[in-house]
Amino acid sequence: MKLHYITIQPAVKEMRKELRAMEESFLENSLCQPLAEYERQLYTYMKSGNWDKAFMLYNEFTDPSKQWNPAVLPWAGRLKSLIDREISKLEIINPQTIVKTVYKSIKEIRQEYWLAWLEDFFCEKIEWALRNCMQRPADGKEHLYCVALPEFCFADSGNAVLKKYGAWSGNRAFYKPVVTKLLHGTLPRDVPRTSSGMKTLKMLTNQSGGYAFMQVILFAGTIIGRNKEQQDDGKSPYYNMAPVFTRGRCIGVWEKQEISDIDGKSRLVKHRHVMWSELRAQGIEAYTASVFSRQELQAMGLQELNPIFEIQVFQRRLPLRFALCICRDYIEPRIIGCRPAEVYVLISYGMHIENHIQEVGNAVEAFLYCDGMYKGHAGIHLGDPVFWSGKPERDCTWWNIDQNALSNNSYRNNYVRPGIYIEPNVLEFEPKRLQL
Repeated sequence: MKLHYITIQPAVKEMRKELRAMEESFLENSLCQPLAEYERQLYTYMKSGNWDKAFMLYNEFTDPSKQWNPAVLPWAGRLKSLIDREISKLEIINPQTIVKTVYKSIKEIRQEYWLAWLEDFFCEKIEWALRNCMQRPADGKEHLYCVALPEFCFADSGNAVLKKYGAWSGNRAFYKPVVTKLLHGTLPRDVPRTSSGMKTLKMLTNQSGGYAFMQVILFAGTIIGRNKEQQDDGKSPYYNMAPVFTRGRCIGVWEKQEISDIDGKSRLVKHRHVMWSELRAQGIEAYTASVFSRQELQAMGLQELNPIFEIQVFQRRLPLRFALCICRDYIEPRIIGCRPAEVYVLISYGMHIENHIQEVGNAVEAFLYCDGMYKGHAGIHLGDPVFWSGKPERDCTWWNIDQNALSNNSYRNNYVRPGIYIEPNVLEFEPKRLQL
């Protein structure tokens, strides 16, 4: 089996410009512009406590004489239905509760379309990279294409209300129903970003370019999600989860454990819907799962939250095991524990690669690293002589890797286009366990 590795780095200057231009076009020139404008105005009035003007704007927006033409604004009918449904749930009806409900409904629909554009944007980059490394093989071998996006790549800009273009401004969390649509591949596609139509991650992993013996596994970075309503204590916890796609479906998610101080308030239990896995009840140090993740996994008929993904590749009798870790969670090896995996995938945003590769388990034969900002793009085989001083042995561990060689190899050397990295060393990958 040959293992090909592709990463995307949206923080590269050229790609960042593309994202900002796309965001501006979405908010100012697309069919979603009226949504963004009403969201911005309601937010401004609510923030200043001017509920009278906010309610007047609500009356204008919902005035029966104001005709929203679904042929021109395809979201109009869905928005009206959502507003009616959400208002019918209210226990207390007054101008403030109505305005808040309408604001959240407008924001939810606007988020759906923005996330659809963002998904299509990354699909376009990934598809280009796949076309450029899917050379029709004459070797008759199986070719496995692993694609990794960095942490935070799917984030709401918040710019509909702040009008500041850039990935780090505003509230980055999507409402829970919007995240669910990404996982299921059901985001709206009736406001296309380009003339070529809209693509989804599910569709992308169901394609093999017409070649036999090819499979795509996509580690789709992370997406930030949260509930629309605050908890009783006024907190609004969020979820930083990483979905994994292959063969046309989402096969599971992993959730960042937020163990590092630099991750901010989210590392505190009171800011998250936390549930310990069943392993903790057995006295085993384990990981936390948000209620959101557990609900999504159950609804999709997927395995419990787990950092180990067992993925069927080609017609192999046994699955290939991938360990997925997010950013500085990596410094706590107990998260993965003693469970073995042949491939270790680490995704992050703004984390120096030095001092972080040492905890890769001894069972791992390939290490795939993707960071959205720093020197973090590499696909390494355990026996690759580039990364070890002296002659590497098959039983060597990841402790003696040459960090300088790793950084030198990964930093901008192999960008085939700005922000698109294709690892030039295709790994010959034949884990003995899969040959049984």
